[in-house]
Amino acid sequence: MSTLAPAIVVVPSKHGEGAYFEAKWRDREGRQVKRRVGQAWLERDPRSGAWIKRRGRTPAGWLDERSVHVAAAELVERVDRERAEATRAAALAEAPTFRRVAHEWLAWRRDVKGGAPSTLRDNEALLREPGAAYRRGSGVAKGRIMKRFGDELVEAVTTRDVSAFLRELDGEDISPKTVNKHRELLHAVFNYAMRSDTYGDRVKRNPITETDKRRQPPPAPLDHYERHEIEALVRVCEQGRHRAPKHYKGRPVTESADELAAQAAEDRHDAGAFALMFYSGLRLGELLALRWRHVRFLPDLSGAIVTVERAVSADVEKAPKSGKPRDVPVAHPAAEALARLGQRAEFTSPDDYVFCNRFGRRLDGSALRRRYKRAAEAAGLRPMRLHSLRHAAGSVLARNKVDLITIRDFYGHASLSTTNRYLHSKLDATAVAAMNAAHGIEP
Repeated sequence: MSTLAPAIVVVPSKHGEGAYFEAKWRDREGRQVKRRVGQAWLERDPRSGAWIKRRGRTPAGWLDERSVHVAAAELVERVDRERAEATRAAALAEAPTFRRVAHEWLAWRRDVKGGAPSTLRDNEALLREPGAAYRRGSGVAKGRIMKRFGDELVEAVTTRDVSAFLRELDGEDISPKTVNKHRELLHAVFNYAMRSDTYGDRVKRNPITETDKRRQPPPAPLDHYERHEIEALVRVCEQGRHRAPKHYKGRPVTESADELAAQAAEDRHDAGAFALMFYSGLRLGELLALRWRHVRFLPDLSGAIVTVERAVSADVEKAPKSGKPRDVPVAHPAAEALARLGQRAEFTSPDDYVFCNRFGRRLDGSALRRRYKRAAEAAGLRPMRLHSLRHAAGSVLARNKVDLITIRDFYGHASLSTTNRYLHSKLDATAVAAMNAAHGIEP
């Protein structure tokens, strides 16, 4: 409240006789404030022209020279309180909530850091509002993070708050890996909030740092198909046995000769795609973005060299995961499959996709995964992720004594620790023979 008593002024009414009281004072910031207090129970002295109290008792709703001071004091208190509340509301409106900072962080990751579209999609999924509909299907998002922290001021979130949230996640039917994903995202958002060009004046420490990372089970040993299994998979695709039969009203559909030819071409694309992933170790996203200008055949067709310049992530073409182009050697069987694809009647110019649909457009990764699954079933193979074809290629190289640095460069790994997993892939007869030899046993 203002420390000085307000000055009371009598102001003549602009409409007819009479007057009203007005209070003037300075607020806490020294700004002058002027407010009408109420109608004055005064009249003009005919002789002096001064304002004097009217005769009789002051009626309700009117003020005299005594009651105006009480009313003015109450008015000053009310105005000061309203201004203080408005100031607090404005400060709160400016104060960053976790929701606001999280969305700024997402935009920064997308527009400034250039995050991979698939990673950004995963981040957006964790930061959905509770009850938000998924893009596909009828499900809705749990929105765990926004439900707990969305409306909190970012500087008010404590380590205790985050630890309690993580323990709540522990009690749900989700894996420790998923709990850690929530924790890592929160850590990244608060690191962004601590920057001097964002909210470093408010957020001085990251409340996630002292929380506990959940123990995750060690990764399962790498399993993958062997060469004879891949050859069986490729044969199934070339023969179209992985293609689901079409029916209309319970009866098989008889396809035209042109349609059968188009389907046969698509089947060869599938066979070539799976062969290339096994005999080169390309990622699915790198394979989908491959164009003919990226393929260089050796003169004797003993193999090929593929230059990885682009990759598809969340249906968006971008630089490969390593951020820089690399050359990858391709073994003879896959090079032969590529050469056969290059003999098709159309879509073989340098800028055309190597693996395309019948209209020359890029293949859909999800559809290719589904066809791979059907091909594995048709070939009688155990279930295996499509990405395991890349693991198979790396394991074959490691098993045959190709050094890890070379494998790392072929595969575009950021560190040798990732490549090192291929050393611990499943063993084969060579390892058993080495064990027998070490013990002097000749089976």
